[in-house]
Amino acid sequence: MTLRQHLEKFGIKHFDDATYWDWGGKILSEVLSEKEFNHFEKLRKPLLKANSTPAQRLAFYEFIAKRSVAAVVHSTKADAICQSGEAIARKISSKKRILDIGCNSGYLTSWYATQHAESSVVGVDISYESVSTANQFFKELSLTNVKAIHGSPEVALKNEKFDCIIDSQSVFESFNRLKLLNWIEQSLEEDGLYVTVPQTANESEFEKYTREIESCNLEIVEFETVIFGDLGATNAYPLLVTKKTKDLRKFDASKAFQGLIEQLSIVRSS
Repeated sequence: MTLRQHLEKFGIKHFDDATYWDWGGKILSEVLSEKEFNHFEKLRKPLLKANSTPAQRLAFYEFIAKRSVAAVVHSTKADAICQSGEAIARKISSKKRILDIGCNSGYLTSWYATQHAESSVVGVDISYESVSTANQFFKELSLTNVKAIHGSPEVALKNEKFDCIIDSQSVFESFNRLKLLNWIEQSLEEDGLYVTVPQTANESEFEKYTREIESCNLEIVEFETVIFGDLGATNAYPLLVTKKTKDLRKFDASKAFQGLIEQLSIVRSS
C-alpha cells in the first residue's frame, strides 16, 4: 500500500486543481449545520494570521478532529503530507522507538507504524479530540505497535527516551520552541535522530530555526528538499536530520535554502 492509499483511509485526498473546493464544500455542507460552519470559519480565520494564539490553534484543531471535517482540511495539503511522510519514513528504518510530535488524527503516525512493524511508535498531541480520533483509527487498522497520547510531550512523556523523534510541523510552529527543542535533545538516546520538516518558505525563519536546533546541541547532518504539489501550486519544504553531539559543526542554512529555491524553480519551469 502506498502512503497516498493509506491517507485515503483517513479521507485525505489529493487534488491538483480547484475541483477540491466543490468536493470539500459538499462534504462540509453535509456534516455541518449552518451554525457549525460559521463557527468553523470563525475558528479558522485567526490561523491565517501570524499572531494566532495557542488557545486559538487548539480550539481549531479540537473542532476539526471530527473525521469528515479533518479529511476536508487536510486534503488541502495532501501531497505535502504524502511527500513529507515518505521522506521521513526513509530516514527512520533502523529505529525501534519512535515519537511523532503533533500526531493530529494519526494519519502519518500510523503510516510509520505500518512501514516499521518491529518498531514501537508513539504519537503525542495537545488536542484531546485529535488523539481520540487517532486511537480509533489505530484500532480500526488493527495496529498494535502504535498509540497516541494526549498532552504536551514535555509533560506527557517526561523521562522517556526515544531512538527517533519526528516532527512535520508542530515543533517549528511551537510557541515555546526552544524549550521543546531542549526536551527533544534530552529525550533522544545517544545515537538517536531528530527528523523535522519545518513548514516554511522563508529563509530567515529557516535559518533561525536551524540556529535554535544547534543551540540545543543537535547537529544537522542531512538536508533534503521535499517538493510537492497541491491545488495547482508546486512548493517545497526543507527536511532536516539531526543528531546529538558534543562537537557541533555549523550548518550552512543559507546555502541549503538557496539550493531548495533552485530545485523548486527547476520543477516549476519543467
